[in-house]
Amino acid sequence: MNSKTVSLLFTLLCTSALHAVDVRFLAFDNKVTSQKVLVVTGAKDDHSELIGDLAELKRSKNYKSTENAPVKLMIEGKKDANGNPLTCEVPLKSATKPLVIIIATDKTPSGLAGVAVDDNESNFKWGSVLAFNSCKEDMALVFVPQGKPKVMAKIPAGWTPTTIMPPVEKGAFGMQLFKASDLKSVMFSNVWTSDPGTRELVFVMPSEDKRLGPVFPKVITETRETLRAEEEAERARRGAASNPPPGDHH
Repeated sequence: MNSKTVSLLFTLLCTSALHAVDVRFLAFDNKVTSQKVLVVTGAKDDHSELIGDLAELKRSKNYKSTENAPVKLMIEGKKDANGNPLTCEVPLKSATKPLVIIIATDKTPSGLAGVAVDDNESNFKWGSVLAFNSCKEDMALVFVPQGKPKVMAKIPAGWTPTTIMPPVEKGAFGMQLFKASDLKSVMFSNVWTSDPGTRELVFVMPSEDKRLGPVFPKVITETRETLRAEEEAERARRGAASNPPPGDHH
C-alpha cells in the first residue's frame, strides 16, 4: 500500500469519525444582538453562517457544528492585523443538546465570550432553575415558601451554571437575592412562581434601574408546549430544505 493510499484512508477515517451536532444560541444582552455574530463552520475558518435569529429571550434555531469540538464564533468583519478572522472558541464538552450563551466583552480579541450548557431535558429538568451570575461577586438565591424551610443556593461569579430545584412544585412564594458574603442585606426580592411544566434560565445581573435594587434576575421561561412547537417548526424547516419546490434545484 503506497503512501497516497494510506493518506487517503486516514483522511476518510478521520472524516467518518466526525459527527454533526445541533447547537442553539442565546444572546446575553443587546450588546450581542446589536452586532452580526457568525458561527464558523469551515475547518480553516474559511466558511461561516450568520446567526440570523439571535435574540436575548429566545433560543435560536439549530445550527450545525462538529460534535465534541468547540463552537467557533466571530463578529462580522472583525479581523486581526493580518486580515484573519478573530474567533471565539466555546467548548461544548459532552453536551448532547448544546445551548451556547454568547456574551459581548472587551476582554477578548474577538469581542466575544461564551458558555455552553446541555439543554437536554434530562439535564435541565422541567420544574428546575438553571442560574448564572454575571456579577463580580458570588451571589445567593433564596426561595422563601410559606410554612416550609427556605432553599438557598450559592451562584458563583464566573458564569458557572447552578441548578436549583424550587421547594414548591407548583405555586407562588417569595424569592430573594443576596451577596453570598452578606445574607442579612436583601439586594432584590419578588414573588416567584414555579410549575412542573416549565424550566427557567436565570441570569443574575447588575441592575440598570436602581429603584429595583443593585441586582436583578433576568428570567427566560420555557414551557413544554413552547419546546414542542419549536421542535415541530424545526422538523418542518428541515423537511422544506431537503425537499425544495420544483425549480429551486441548482
